[in-house]
Amino acid sequence: MIAGVKFDRPGEEERERIQVLVEKMHREWTKDREYLAPPTVGALAKLDPAQIVQPPKGFEIGYVPIATRQELENANTPRK
Repeated sequence: MIAGVKFDRPGEEERERIQVLVEKMHREWTKDREYLAPPTVGALAKLDPAQIVQPPKGFEIGYVPIATRQELENANTPRK
């Protein structure tokens, strides 16, 4: 539950449909093409390089990392 809102997990059929879609995107959407028109106002968001992850070997197609927690960085915690 997040902020008082309960979310139902998708069923097996819905998860399979999403997995097939993600695998198709990973195979067919190359970095050298544009898929959305550039913005006409404002600026694109910037990503922290730590948000870009490499999938484990053998999971290059269909791997979607999911954040399971978020924490403030502690100055005493070593960075990985």
